[in-house]
Amino acid sequence: MGLDMYLKAEKYISSWQHDKDTNEGKVFMDILATAGVPKGFVDDSAPSGTISFNIGYWRKANAIHSWFVGECQGGIDECQTVSVDRETLAKLKGLCVEVLANPDKAEQILAPKGGFFFGSTEINDWYMDDLKHTVEICDKCAGLAQKGWTFTYRASW
Repeated sequence: MGLDMYLKAEKYISSWQHDKDTNEGKVFMDILATAGVPKGFVDDSAPSGTISFNIGYWRKANAIHSWFVGECQGGIDECQTVSVDRETLAKLKGLCVEVLANPDKAEQILAPKGGFFFGSTEINDWYMDDLKHTVEICDKCAGLAQKGWTFTYRASW
């Protein structure tokens, strides 16, 4: 048990193209085949769908979770799924980079937050590793956002 946090990437893909040999259409059909969807199961008049995957995962990174709750969830923490745009992720990355460069400002910028099975509220090596991991996740998202991907955040405990 504990605080598990997920950032999901999602993209709408359609194989409906005037040119059936487009890469996106092929990718869509390959995904269906890999998933074991029988041929003809998807409506041929509108062959499309949404692909999603977890692009980021944290465990008990309570300062990051607290930031998402305050910044994206209006202070409501009910394990709900919330949309997160590219600019918001860039802001989070900037805060993490700032704390990594100035650890003495951690309490003011990204303070740890206690909670039921949320882990330690110490600003230590684990905390700093969570920030480094967050920067890596945000960097991955920046590249995908430019290609039409959207993102959602959800935590559970």
